[in-house]
Amino acid sequence: MGEVISTKSTASMNFILSLANLLLAIEWSVYGYFLGNMFVAGPNVLGLFVSIAQLALFYVYPNHPAPVLPP
Repeated sequence: MGEVISTKSTASMNFILSLANLLLAIEWSVYGYFLGNMFVAGPNVLGLFVSIAQLALFYVYPNHPAPVLPP
């Protein structure tokens, strides 16, 4: 995430992977909550917040293609 902020481009991040990470963090967090097991829910809630931050970077720093200079 540091590279994205310094370059102001999400070219180095994969959107599908970030989205899948968010969905899985939600699923495991809910599963851990229903089990009453904080050892399952706790780390996944943290991962949920990190995933939200990653997806927010896609909104703040969209991946623009490099400009093509004429020859």
